[in-house]
Amino acid sequence: MYGSDKDTFRGKYNFYILTSGGSFSCGNHLPQICKENGLAKIIGQTSGGGSCSISQISTSSGFIYCGSSENVAVNKSGESYVHADNGVSPDIIISEEDFYNRNKINELLK
Repeated sequence: MYGSDKDTFRGKYNFYILTSGGSFSCGNHLPQICKENGLAKIIGQTSGGGSCSISQISTSSGFIYCGSSENVAVNKSGESYVHADNGVSPDIIISEEDFYNRNKINELLK
């Protein structure tokens, strides 16, 4: 059943999300949601920030473009998730030099 313990990976696997200063928008929002709900550990560096919510904006001349909006996601209780516009700090810090060093990352995660 959806939402039950049988419909989750929680406790069966360890999930990690690698972030850096280049992680913006949804690359910032998803780690925040996972960190807030204990679904994954954030590794790497503080994400770049920004909201993943987009809205269409129109100029007075009729030009329409997309930009970040102030809308926020809500959890099951209807409460707003923590605002993470300034980035999400990692649980485990990994230097830029080690981002692509699989052996070093595996050592840190043990």
